[in-house]
Amino acid sequence: MKIEMISPKIAASLLAAIMVLIAGQGAFAEQNQYTIDAEAAQAYADAYSARDITAMSAFLSEKAVFEDPASYFEGKGAIIDGLSEVFSRVTTTGPDTRELNKYRSGSHFVYIAWIDFNMMIAVGEQPEREFNFKLDLMMTLKVEHGKIVEHRDYLDTEAFIAQLQTQMAANKH
Repeated sequence: MKIEMISPKIAASLLAAIMVLIAGQGAFAEQNQYTIDAEAAQAYADAYSARDITAMSAFLSEKAVFEDPASYFEGKGAIIDGLSEVFSRVTTTGPDTRELNKYRSGSHFVYIAWIDFNMMIAVGEQPEREFNFKLDLMMTLKVEHGKIVEHRDYLDTEAFIAQLQTQMAANKH
């Protein structure tokens, strides 16, 4: 049996091909995680829009944080409990969010939407009653390994208060 040596040129070519394959596997893994995170963010955003706590829960990290102008919840359990209470006051049926734009920067996902919803609110000593709100919303999600670790909602609180005051004044007459 005769063993022949390969030329240094062929050896270098084989080594380069192996390196490309190894690098490609890393790129594939990164691309796969990129896709997993994007799918998780969209599924969570859809569940949030539909106020589907069960579906949202599947995508929340145990240490997730939720923040909006009126709420701060830390931990999956606190988020589920807090949003369940908020969602129980929303009387609009079906999804009430119209997505306008979405962006991604690394692990952060940004959704710009217009929301139209009715909500039961008690103001001061008055009994709880239904109010309608039409607002612009910016939701940011930070996703790590297919789980939401941070959810922040930003909306125009002045528009919210103005709409509430207008409806309260109209109800007095």
